Amino acid sequence: MARPQRGGRGVRTAHLQLSLSNLRLVSTCAVRNTSHTMKHELLQAVTTRNNDLLEEVLGSNRIVMEALLKGITAEGNSALHIAASHGFLELVEMICHMNGSLIKAMSNYFDTPLICAARAGHDDVVSHLISLVSTENKLDEALLRASNADGATAMHEAVSNGHFTVLKTLVLTEASLGATVNARAYYSGPDGKTALHAAVLVSEDMTKSMRLWQPMLTRRGDDFGNTALHYAISDGRIGVVNLLLEDSTLAYLPNCDGLFPVHIAAIVGHAHIVDQLFKLCPNCDELLDNKGRNALHCAIEHGRMKVVRNICKTPSFTKMINTRDKQGNTPLHLAIKHGFKSMAVLIMLDIRVSLNIMNNEGLTPLDVAIYECDQCTSHAASIAAVFTVPGGYIAEGENVGVPVLSKMPEFMSFMEFTFLAFEFSIVAIVLLLCASVPDISERDRRHRICYPLALYARPIYSQFGLLFAALLGHRLVQLLKQLRSRYPWQDIFCILSSVVFYALINNIPVSQVNKGLPWQSSHNWHGCLCHGDESLLYPS
Repeated sequence: MARPQRGGRGVRTAHLQLSLSNLRLVSTCAVRNTSHTMKHELLQAVTTRNNDLLEEVLGSNRIVMEALLKGITAEGNSALHIAASHGFLELVEMICHMNGSLIKAMSNYFDTPLICAARAGHDDVVSHLISLVSTENKLDEALLRASNADGATAMHEAVSNGHFTVLKTLVLTEASLGATVNARAYYSGPDGKTALHAAVLVSEDMTKSMRLWQPMLTRRGDDFGNTALHYAISDGRIGVVNLLLEDSTLAYLPNCDGLFPVHIAAIVGHAHIVDQLFKLCPNCDELLDNKGRNALHCAIEHGRMKVVRNICKTPSFTKMINTRDKQGNTPLHLAIKHGFKSMAVLIMLDIRVSLNIMNNEGLTPLDVAIYECDQCTSHAASIAAVFTVPGGYIAEGENVGVPVLSKMPEFMSFMEFTFLAFEFSIVAIVLLLCASVPDISERDRRHRICYPLALYARPIYSQFGLLFAALLGHRLVQLLKQLRSRYPWQDIFCILSSVVFYALINNIPVSQVNKGLPWQSSHNWHGCLCHGDESLLYPS
């Protein structure tokens, strides 16, 4: 077998990738384990704000002084880093006077003293560090746009930690430097986030200041294309959203996945922000992402019932209800596919919904429902298992074929509840068919659900009461036979429970339904459906 050539292109490429990976690992992890070279007395002086001890440790010898100040901690922090982090302005002035080059020093996390001071919110230290190098524009630029290992600049750290005064100082500094500073690097942060991305998550006032300082930041996206408006909506900050939407064109800026702000609001379930976006930007219902989905598609896929309800009750959003995505699925297709029954019923109650739209696979919503039911069979008992009698049958003797447990009252209870399960399954199928049959649009589909359910629920209109009474009578006979058992009070309790249960079932308050179609005359439908969400199924 031929041996691969050493130094081939593939080998060199793999070796280069490994080398780059190792280099990044060293730059971000390994260098953080540096040796502690700072003198203990110096560390004690800068952490306790002891000016006298600092002067005593450093002495008067310039060479010794600079050598001592080059000492670092295990995390690579110099004495200036520590003093700036604590906000000790006098110590910062002393150290910078003794060794001004420490202003550019970086820790193992690539933090400069300016970044440390901005993160801690010490605006006086920030102002002093900037003023020391204000005469050298090149150094100013390098200092201001320097970023740490997380990609955050001094401004981004100030905004992220809510230090408004530090932000103001940095903004004024940038304005004085004008075009000298690389603006994009100046306000950039991790993953391409700008300072405005961080500001919208902190406060409305800081967002307003950043917006007034650099209006173009509102249109700048991060590495994933998300603007500050995307972040504000995701965090549910309605005040910041209203502030940013003073420029309504921001609502039409998508991210890399094609998700507009209205899609984000629908995904996270902020119904009040969705309403606000539709109010300020009426054509948001036409915005589609890279998958061809509108806001209603996204709300359904993520189970946001309140958003779906608000959209469905708005007459002007008919187009959204029947819009197909790139796979041809309407919102009703998705509601059924993801198993959101309440959403599916809510959408079907709307007369604007077309039930005959097929997706790219040629499936209508009803076809999808049937397909999903078939898929669920793998997670449930089969029909044969349901009909299998527990305990088996007697194999020999005069009672061949009789269930082994036939003399136990629990066995009869099992058979009774199995019958009831099939009874209610039939009702569910009938209701689905009544609701899904396409008809002329004037007929209210809500009545087509209520009418058959009312007919079924009232025992005088069905055989349910008779069948249940017969089964209950058989159950009572079986229990009475057990009164001679060792625990009669348990059997008496079972009898009383059965009687009470039957009384409750037989007296469910269901309104009488007169002859005629429900949409041809007015009826008192109060109480016809008691499913907890009255606004969902009650006809208006």
